[in-house]
Order: sequence, then structure tokens, then C-alpha cells
Amino acid sequence: MIKVLTDLKKVRLEKGLTQQEVADKTNISISMLAMMENGYRRGSDETKIKLAKFYKKSVESLFFANNYHFKCERNDKSSLNNSNSDKERTDRNE
Repeated sequence: MIKVLTDLKKVRLEKGLTQQEVADKTNISISMLAMMENGYRRGSDETKIKLAKFYKKSVESLFFANNYHFKCERNDKSSLNNSNSDKERTDRNE
């Protein structure tokens, strides 16, 4: 499962707002907001812009400030296999 890391929930809680209040004021469904806060949906550009305007933040600071956008919640076996293959090739060439 790949999760999207943002500061949405943190910012909302700092402002003392509920998901329902944000959903009502931004015209974004509460289910979409919850999925975005929990990292299960990214949201469209339009949705990101609505939330950034509502929180008076830039899209970049709200969604990309941590210098990462995705977090892998599982072992990526294909990348493990690729790195092992690279190591085997290097070992053979030495």
C-alpha cells in the first residue's frame, strides 16, 4: 500500500477544526478529506488548491513540504531483486 504523506491533518487539528467543518467550508466530501488526511488518496489538483486556499497555505507547503510525497508501506520486492542483480553483476566483474 502506498500512502501519500501530507500535513493536512496536522494543519486541521492546529486550527481546531473537525473534518466535517473543513468539508462543509471547502465543498469537499468528508470521505475524500478523510482519505487524503490518512494518505489513501491524493486528491485532484483542484481539491489541493481548494484546501491550500482554505488553510491559507501554498499547495507546495501543504502537500510537498516534507520533500517526500509517497511512503511505501510494503517491501518492494522488485527493487530488492534489482539491487541483488546489480550486486551479482558487480561481484562477477571484479
